[in-house]
Amino acid sequence: MGVLSNSDFLSQLQSLFSSRQAKGSVFLTQKRLTYQAPGDDAVMQDDEGEREWPTLVRATDGKDNKSSKLKISTIVQPSDFSSFSSAYGTFLKSVMTTLRKKQKRKPVKSTASGAAVGAGSKKKSGATATGSGDGGKKTSAGIFVPTLPKVIGPRRGKGAHLRQRLQKRRNKEFGKLIARKTRLAKAKKLSAL
Repeated sequence: MGVLSNSDFLSQLQSLFSSRQAKGSVFLTQKRLTYQAPGDDAVMQDDEGEREWPTLVRATDGKDNKSSKLKISTIVQPSDFSSFSSAYGTFLKSVMTTLRKKQKRKPVKSTASGAAVGAGSKKKSGATATGSGDGGKKTSAGIFVPTLPKVIGPRRGKGAHLRQRLQKRRNKEFGKLIARKTRLAKAKKLSAL
């Protein structure tokens, strides 16, 4: 199809979207129109920087078969661009209602010992640390045995640096935990005397 007027383009675009709504794609392109006669090279000059250029807007139905492919286009003059773009924008918002919103990633929670616990969606190459929040458990004899959170992730390749940081953080928190438990044990002994 040839170049349509702006209103005809929008009506044809609506029929194009309705025909491809169940299955298929619609490709939309916009670019500045700098028409030159065939065979001539486009030469940009300094005084053309202030000039306002028309915009070429195209739409195709995305079919590979050139004989059945539907192509529509329009040229929007700079004086009509604001009115066309507002009509074009509201049309696209009304037509693209079936698009899915981006899924937000859940924030990474941390345990009481400071080790990161993996979020709901784990990456294949990501590293996570999981473990109990108290940092240890007592045996039947009343002796405290610290447990380290398990660090999951690749040892080499993508995500290895994240695993190393998690291990370093785990070891630092483990040292703090041991020091705190030692202080508490000493304070109990002193208070018992």
